Amino acid sequence: MIQRQVDFQRRGALGISRSGKKLLRFQMAYAGDGRDVAKSDMKELRRELWLDDEHGIDSAMFYGIDSTPPDQFIADYRKTLVRLAKL
Repeated sequence: MIQRQVDFQRRGALGISRSGKKLLRFQMAYAGDGRDVAKSDMKELRRELWLDDEHGIDSAMFYGIDSTPPDQFIADYRKTLVRLAKL
């Protein structure tokens, strides 16, 4: 079993923001040392543990290809993003 604890924030029915911690779990069969994990299993693992694009972790960050977090990108290009938003 693979576990990951995440901080989350959500809005309630009355627009009240709530935050907390959530323990995410994923069960995966162990095929043995040196065996590749199926692409479908990795996709499901990323989705279940909130390590996907929807939760701010793209493929490059997940696989260690890109070390720049999205927050840094936004900080670097803040002025450009504001100008684009006004178009």
